[in-house]
Amino acid sequence: MPRIFNTIRHRLLKENRLTRYLVYAIGEIFLVMIGILLALQVNLWNLARLDRQKEVKYLQTLKLDLLVDLENLDDMIIERNRKVTSAIALLKHAPPTNIQGLLQVDSMLWNVYIWRNYIPRTNALKELTNSGDLNIIRDDSIRTLLLRIEERNALLVTSTAHMEREYHEYLYDRTAGIREYAPFQDLDESTRMGRAVNDTLVSPQRGRELLAQTTAILSDLTIRNGLKLARGNNVYIRRQYEAIVADTKRLIGFIDADLNTLPNDPLLPNHTPKPAGPGPRHTLLHLCHRRDRAGGDRDLDRLADQQLERESEKGDSGEVNANGTEGQSTCRYQGLSTGLAIV
Repeated sequence: MPRIFNTIRHRLLKENRLTRYLVYAIGEIFLVMIGILLALQVNLWNLARLDRQKEVKYLQTLKLDLLVDLENLDDMIIERNRKVTSAIALLKHAPPTNIQGLLQVDSMLWNVYIWRNYIPRTNALKELTNSGDLNIIRDDSIRTLLLRIEERNALLVTSTAHMEREYHEYLYDRTAGIREYAPFQDLDESTRMGRAVNDTLVSPQRGRELLAQTTAILSDLTIRNGLKLARGNNVYIRRQYEAIVADTKRLIGFIDADLNTLPNDPLLPNHTPKPAGPGPRHTLLHLCHRRDRAGGDRDLDRLADQQLERESEKGDSGEVNANGTEGQSTCRYQGLSTGLAIV
């Protein structure tokens, strides 16, 4: 092709046809520019297609993390409510007069004093932000909610650290010198069983000592102030959990809306159309992959089990096999007459 163009150009120059030569030269330049623009457009389209594939992968992983976070947040809200209720009950509780009363106080103290932090699953979000790929997410609402949830989680860490300091100052340290911890617990049997086992058969002298200790706790001014602070702090943190839950549900809704456009997405021409919502096998397949990659994950196991319970109520059956990225592990979704299970 270049040889033909050169021949035409030389012939026009020899024949002194300057006007035709200029027209030809302009046409040649125009053709070259068209070729360059087409090549650029193809390259841009290919880059956009690769970015979209990466975005879809990020969104699917983010959704799984958010679903696990919702389950954990629901548990934490229940726990915070239990702490608030127990703290109020202890402030109103009269000194116990028998073993049954001691057990009730001990149970409420355990509800308030037990400590467990909420730890969000941020692996996908960290990978997204640390890699600089956050701009790959095209939906502004998704990006905004991701950053807002990250800010709420940071505030939650600060609030929890503040409450922990007050717990130590007003409750843990003060109680340690007044009352024996878990006075009815059978240490040998609890160690063997891996759970708390109580032995309420105590001598009269021992019972009088525990009654005196418990009465001292319920009347101690520092501990009573600590219980009031615990009530307020747990209510505040519970509200933060509820705000994160609301944002997380909205974010999952936006992600679902984005992923549900995949069958018509021009950037993914080879994508197989899927139903409007992810079916049980689709969801469980991703759970299997995630669990296998993690080498076993109790949060993902629990989420998968709950998904299976929901599908068992619909009478669904079938089997999904998923191989882990390392080794040859298998996660099977089996339909059983008595329910469904992942094994």
